Amino acid sequence: MTSLLWIAFVTSLMGHYFLTSWLPTVLTANGVPLGHAVVAGSLIQGGGALGTLIVGRLLDRVGIIALVATYILSIPFVVLIGAFPMPEPLLMTVVFISGLFLIGGQTGLNALAGTIYPTFVRSTGVGWALGIGRIGSILGPVIGGVVIGMKLSMPILFVCAAIPGACCAVAMLALRKAAVTR
Repeated sequence: MTSLLWIAFVTSLMGHYFLTSWLPTVLTANGVPLGHAVVAGSLIQGGGALGTLIVGRLLDRVGIIALVATYILSIPFVVLIGAFPMPEPLLMTVVFISGLFLIGGQTGLNALAGTIYPTFVRSTGVGWALGIGRIGSILGPVIGGVVIGMKLSMPILFVCAAIPGACCAVAMLALRKAAVTR
C-alpha cells in the first residue's frame, strides 16, 4: 500500500506543479493577456481550495473511490484548457474546475495518507509519503519545461499535463483494491 501511496503522491504533485508553474506562461504565449493569465493561475488555486472542502466530505462518505473519481474527472478538464480556443470566461471556468479536481484531490490524498497507517507509524508513513511526493513537485515543472520546449501544440501539451492525474487515478484504484483485500 505504501508504494501505491507514494506513486499517487508523486504523480499528483507532478500534475499539480506542472500546471501551476507553466499555466500563465503557456496561456500568455497563446494570446491570453498577461493579467488574465495570472488570474487563471490564481483561479486554479481557488478551485483547489473549494475542491479541498468537497473532496474531504466525499472522502469521509465514500472513501478512496472519491479520490479515484476526483483524479479521473481532472483529466478532461486539464485537457480542455488547451483543447481549442475558447472565450476567456469559459477558459477561466475550466481552469477553476481543473484546480478543484487536481489540487482538491491532492489535499484529499494528504488526508487519506493519515488513515491508511496504524497509529504507531502514522506520522512516519505520512511524512514519507509527503517527502517522496516532493519528487513529483520537482519533476512537474522540469517535465513541463521540456514538453513546452518541444513546441507541441496546445492540445498535446495539455494531454501531457493530464497524464499524471490519470496515473494517480490508477494508483488510487489499485490502493483501493489493496485496502479491500488487506
